[in-house]
This record gives sequence, C-alpha cells and structure tokens, in this order.
Amino acid sequence: MKKYLNKSLFYQGDAKIILPLAIAYVGTFLITKIIIDEYFNWRLRENLYNGYNHNLIYSFECVVILILYLIICYIIIVGMFKRKKWSTLLSGPFSRLDIRKRELILIIICAILYLIAYLIIIGQGVIKNAEIIRYIGSFNESISIDVIRIISISIITIGGLALLDSIFANTYYLIGSGIFIFIYFIALLINLQSGLYSYINYENKGIRYVYNGIMEYLNGVPIGNSMSKLQIITISAFFIITGVILILIAKRLTDNMLVEHMNEGIILNFPKKIAEFMLKTFIGIIIAPYLSNLINDFYFQNSLFEKRLFLLRIIIIIITSFITHILLKKFKRSKKEKYYL
Repeated sequence: MKKYLNKSLFYQGDAKIILPLAIAYVGTFLITKIIIDEYFNWRLRENLYNGYNHNLIYSFECVVILILYLIICYIIIVGMFKRKKWSTLLSGPFSRLDIRKRELILIIICAILYLIAYLIIIGQGVIKNAEIIRYIGSFNESISIDVIRIISISIITIGGLALLDSIFANTYYLIGSGIFIFIYFIALLINLQSGLYSYINYENKGIRYVYNGIMEYLNGVPIGNSMSKLQIITISAFFIITGVILILIAKRLTDNMLVEHMNEGIILNFPKKIAEFMLKTFIGIIIAPYLSNLINDFYFQNSLFEKRLFLLRIIIIIITSFITHILLKKFKRSKKEKYYL
C-alpha cells in the first residue's frame, strides 16, 4: 500500500510544474546549442588547420548554463512556499523523506534530459562535420570527458541545492541568501586577493596545482599541458563523492526538520549563527579595501606593503563588526521593548 501511496506523491502538483520545466529545458537547449554550434563552426576548423589544441567541446559558458538550469529546475520543483506545500503533503500519508525523494528524482530527471540534449546537439554537429572530425583523433575522447564532466558537475550542484534547501525555510530565503553569500565571498576575495595570490603562486605550489587543475576541468581549456586522465578521474570522483555526501547530509537534516520552524528564515541553529556572523562582518568586509587604501594614501604616503595593508584591513573588519554587533543588539532590545509596550 505504501508503495502506491509513494507513487501518488510523485504526481502531486506535477501538472503545474511541467510547463515551467519544459520552458526552462527548451531555453537551455537552445542556448547550449548556440554555444556548441560555435565550436563546430569555428574552433573545430582551427583545431584541424592549427593542430588539435586539446580544448574540450563543453566550455565554461556551458557549465554556467548547466548550473543555472539545475537551480531554476530545483526552484520550480520545490516551489516558492515550502511550508505551505509541506504542510499539505505531511497531512496525508507521506513522510518528510518521501517529499525529499520526489524532489531528488525530479531534479535527476532534469539533469538526465540535459545530458540527452547535449548528446543530441553533439550528434547533429558530428553529422554535419563528419569529414573534418575523421582527421581529429581525440574527438570521441573529448565527448566522453564532457559527459563525465556534466555528470559530476550535476551531482555536486544537486547536492549543494539539497543542502541549502534543508537549511532555509523557503525559496525566497534560499535565493536571497545565495545572492548575499556570493556578494560576501566576492568582497572577501577582494580583501584577501593579494595575500592569496602571493601564497598560491610563491609560497605553496601544491595549492596552485590543485587550483589550476580545477579551473582546467571547469573551463575545458588546459593551462600549459593537456589535462591528464588521472586529473579528470580525480576531480570527477571528488565532485561526485562530495555531491553524494551533501545529499546524505541533507537527508539527515530532513529527518530533524520540523514544519513549525519553517516560519523562520533559517531552520537550523548552526546556520543561524553563521548567518549572524556574516551579517555582522559584511559591512566591514565591504568597506575595508577602500578605507585601508585611503588610510595608506593619506597617512602613510603609500608606504604600506601588502602584509601590513592586509593586517590593516583585518583591524578595520574587527572594529566595524564590533560596532555592528552593538548596534544590532540595541536594535533588538528596542524592538522587544516596543513589542511589550
């Protein structure tokens, strides 16, 4: 009986999401086709006349399109108001894990359809350019590598989405938090870029090797020598294992999830503390590069070296975060007092 009930859950509300998913799929198919057709129209002939340069067909632009496609599909499948949807489904004979399985199955189907679309586009290009491809020995190997890349990137993306969805109460918070986290880490990199560049390129060549390897994998373009099979297998395995681990963590979090906590923006306590820390340090991280350069110009006549400038930025972030902490505390206290008045 439970088997049939779980099957019925698979179709709950699917009539409403078929059209949006179809639009997302067709749009992604057309954009990916335009990008890959450019390869067959221009880069393939360059490879033939200038020597095969070991660039993969599936470029970084396609990777970005794939990730955006999976994010859009996941948002459509999960829905914007998770609490309302979960309350309705949990009132029936369905568990939290049943709902999660349905979402996971649907997003995996979307990823498989994308892979099929890629193979169709490649098949069309191969038929049109069969004579040229005959002279390029590594073409079939490039397609195999691209398929592995698509699978591994899809799995780690789905794992990340499942984990984030287990943390945030609804999709609005998920989207907003994703944008905030992106801006936060860009600002953080601006503060750390000089120190990181020096460390990666001069002090720790192992990190530079790993960084270059991942960038080659994502871009589909080798930096220096062509990508080795060991490199492709290692990075693919890392992405797949990480994605599976994230899915298992999301499953564990789902077991402990309560619908009444979905009224809050962030469901779990530990992510709340991380979010609070990021909010308190955000202003400092944003203004630190500009303020440190200003202090360096006016008070030190540009005499501060990178390490001292980095230390100055850390001090600015700490002071600003402390001030933000005090202001937030006062705001919460005043809000509480107004509530009880």
